[in-house]
Amino acid sequence: MIAQNIPLYNFNNGTLMIIIFALVCVALVVAVFLFMSGGKKNTIEESNTVVEEIKNVEEVKSIEENEEPSL
Repeated sequence: MIAQNIPLYNFNNGTLMIIIFALVCVALVVAVFLFMSGGKKNTIEESNTVVEEIKNVEEVKSIEENEEPSL
């Protein structure tokens, strides 16, 4: 008679863990959307500046590759 009243397994802890996991997943998805929508927007002038800097770096690398080693 006593054995019928003792549950073999308690699902409360597992249910709580699933709920916490779901909340963490939702929070991470919300954080990703906030990062995607926020942030600094690049203007055309800033983009052109970055392109010019990349070209300058490429020119310096090509010059360094063409230089003869000094003895």
